Amino acid sequence: MGQAGLKEKALDMIKEYDMLRQGDQVAAGISGGADSVCLLYLLAELRKEIGFSLTAVHVNHGLRTEAGEDADYVKKLCRQWDVPFVLFEEDVKELAEKWKCSLEEAGRKVRYRDMEQVLLEKKEEAFRKGEDFSGKIAVAHNQNDRTETMLFHFFRGTGLAGMAGIRPVRGNIIRPLLGVSREEIEAFLLEKGISWRIDKSNQENIYTRNKIRNCVLPYVTKEICPEASGHLAAEAKLLEKTALFLERQMQKAWERCVLAKEEEEGNVSGRRIRISIQALLQEDELLQDMVLKKALEQAAGSAKDLSSVHVASVRGLLASQSGRFVNLPYQVKAQRNFSLLEIFKEGEKEKGNNKKNNKGNEKGDSPERIVIRKEELEEKGSLCVQVPGLGEVNFSVEPFFHQKIPQKTYTKWLDYDKIMKSVEFRRRNSQDYLTINDEGQKKKLKAYLIQEKIPSEEREAMMFLAEENHILWVPGHRISAAYKVTAQTKRVLKIQSSGGKESG
Repeated sequence: MGQAGLKEKALDMIKEYDMLRQGDQVAAGISGGADSVCLLYLLAELRKEIGFSLTAVHVNHGLRTEAGEDADYVKKLCRQWDVPFVLFEEDVKELAEKWKCSLEEAGRKVRYRDMEQVLLEKKEEAFRKGEDFSGKIAVAHNQNDRTETMLFHFFRGTGLAGMAGIRPVRGNIIRPLLGVSREEIEAFLLEKGISWRIDKSNQENIYTRNKIRNCVLPYVTKEICPEASGHLAAEAKLLEKTALFLERQMQKAWERCVLAKEEEEGNVSGRRIRISIQALLQEDELLQDMVLKKALEQAAGSAKDLSSVHVASVRGLLASQSGRFVNLPYQVKAQRNFSLLEIFKEGEKEKGNNKKNNKGNEKGDSPERIVIRKEELEEKGSLCVQVPGLGEVNFSVEPFFHQKIPQKTYTKWLDYDKIMKSVEFRRRNSQDYLTINDEGQKKKLKAYLIQEKIPSEEREAMMFLAEENHILWVPGHRISAAYKVTAQTKRVLKIQSSGGKESG
């Protein structure tokens, strides 16, 4: 493939998914392999054309003796192509033991963590200058990777979203080469006279993905269909669109079937979901299963180890008599209660909205720090937490179609793609601040609370939504201007709290 062909494919992917815009700060993961070297070259070429800034991030996992040579080679390329270079050295083996996961998973985690760290530093610098910030992580997954991941999920068992394999865009992560094959990438680099580093571990059939890459796909390509990889990649794209469509339909079904807070007769337990059985049975069977799966994940606080078997066991309650129940992973219990299906975590106490709970004066009444992890939110699309003084707070990531944003005290919409890290509800500290206008002017949180004439004892009891020391939301008052929805917003983080009556 010639240069123009590969570049055009990458540009088509960038334009189709709106991956890059003028002013973006891009942290690109560059290992030194063919895919990442191609990514680095193309981004270096496109940065002036599109108008974004680029930083190459290389992570030495400390697993191979030649890893230092890989880092030196990437640094040399960056110097040659005038790209800022950042090196991280990590002990992935030690981290894998600490996190109780595989070396492959630990390596993936540290790579994304380190790229997020680079963007966080860029973000803080932009805020100090009063400038807007939009950060992207670029990784070099290609068409073959998407096919391999799709097959991996098929073999292991997965839902529709898993069948789509790797997505072109996930949060602030972009994959411009997802429409280009590994063979095209290597041919392109050879044509340009650009060499690359070879990771010998990719040739070893230790990991399942390597077995699919080195054994399954070559056999299928040779014996069944020469164009198998491309056909599977096309199917993955179709499945991705189907999954997104069904997710939107499921969300509408959720709103029709799950009881709103004011209908729950004062129940404010942490993750208790009440579903109208009559309303649920009116939905298509596929949407019923999706609603039940989401309810289980919200109650459990995790999607891991929850499968179609558990959904089927809960579905059985729809035709049973009142009082019947099933026990599920994570101490979750599903129970039929007359016309309602209740899904909750056993052992969670019903908490009244008394003053002690709201103010957190009693030791042990409630957690002082509630983290909403971005990775988990990305995976599931929504999360539900219990926050002192606010009751049940629901977080959901939704596409933004530039509809009018309602002005409500206890429902807020933030520009999701401006949030770079996990956020948390917590008490205030002396370093907290918020952005008070579109010019980026900042004000200390303490000064803002005094200005709003909030009594000191109430200030001490309040919980705030924060990203690091930047306050995103002062509940009952305002959000930070740095995260507000604009004409450029693609996705919103919708936050709904049961802590007060809506105004407006």
